[in-house]
Amino acid sequence: MSKLIIILGPTASGKTSLSIRLAKKFNGEVISADSRQIYKHLRIGSSVITEKETQGIKHHLVEFLDPQKTFSAGEFQKLARKKIKEIEKRKKLPFIVGGTGFYIDAMTENKILTKVKPNKKLRQQLESKTPKELLRILKKANLERAAVIDKNNPRRLIRAIEIASASLMFNASRFMLHENYNVLYLGVNKPPQKLKKDIEARFVQWLENGFLKEVEKLIKLGIPSKKFKELGLHYWLAYSFLKNKISFKEFYEKSLFSLWHYAKRQNTWFKKNKKIRWITTEKQAETLLERFLNATKPQIFRSSSL
Repeated sequence: MSKLIIILGPTASGKTSLSIRLAKKFNGEVISADSRQIYKHLRIGSSVITEKETQGIKHHLVEFLDPQKTFSAGEFQKLARKKIKEIEKRKKLPFIVGGTGFYIDAMTENKILTKVKPNKKLRQQLESKTPKELLRILKKANLERAAVIDKNNPRRLIRAIEIASASLMFNASRFMLHENYNVLYLGVNKPPQKLKKDIEARFVQWLENGFLKEVEKLIKLGIPSKKFKELGLHYWLAYSFLKNKISFKEFYEKSLFSLWHYAKRQNTWFKKNKKIRWITTEKQAETLLERFLNATKPQIFRSSSL
């Protein structure tokens, strides 16, 4: 049975640096579970790890998709499971690392995600509505998803309504997979005020590293304005600033606000998972991981409906 380590937490919590230290010590490779890091050309604004920072640890599912493409949790599930098998063939330990809860749930839940086809008629009805209106509709269809979704992202709101309307979101179409994982969930978090300061410090570092130039490049590549909203509110705000629609002050303050609320949404999602072992030090993580790897009786985490 496959042993799988999941390191999760909100943005700027320190999960990446922890994963490198643990992967080095326990002979591992990393599979990214970040819905922005999958895209090319978003290196700075999605905090893609640099080659130097990897310290030789191999990373998967990073910067492989064109920004104009879409990518579902079901597609992530399929690719991640393939990567796990490849990692195990190399006698390495797979680590899933990221903050996209929907990806992590898709990976660890023992089910096949049924792909809901686009509903053109429904989309036409929804496209003229504001994000607030879309959120109200989603709350009626799926209150749990509405609680953690990016409320400023029309595409994601419409897609969530589309899936909920088809009654296929983790409920009507659950099928057994021939995959069982013995999973250790390690959650990384910080006190709210510390996390808030670290989010701002990282945003400042993004700016110093050329975040606005990164967005300029995306504009030159022909990325449509609508897509910037889907890449994250800070990308949309940077686009708006570069197009002289807002001031730098507004761009800066609203970006920090959006990143902080994104971290809060991530924590809301993770709180649903009672299997997560929240840690505050690297030593705690090492101790838990050693016990997990040496355990003789595996614990299979699977959907309660199976």
